[in-house]
Amino acid sequence: MLADTKVAKALRRWLLDLVDKESQPNLALMDINQLKELTLGEMQNRVLQVNEWSLDTFGRPGSKSMTIRKRHLKKIRETEKLIRELSQVAIPDLGDFPDAEEDQEAA
Repeated sequence: MLADTKVAKALRRWLLDLVDKESQPNLALMDINQLKELTLGEMQNRVLQVNEWSLDTFGRPGSKSMTIRKRHLKKIRETEKLIRELSQVAIPDLGDFPDAEEDQEAA
């Protein structure tokens, strides 16, 4: 590792690239089935983390990688929409309830 040869330099470069790759969030975190098992806060945190990673990695204007960023954004938007839908609580219509005065008059 500490040698100054071309092979040692290539090994260090490869290891550093591997560490960088493994430390980055994976877009597999965007798997819808896995997200459904998380709380809403955890879902939002995962989407935020992936969005930041995508912006940092592929968000340079004018680069060829912007097409990858656009694909990521499409997936991120779909996931954000799903999270919004999951966070909505539907309250069923229980109909009209008589007032307490009407109940007393009927009795």
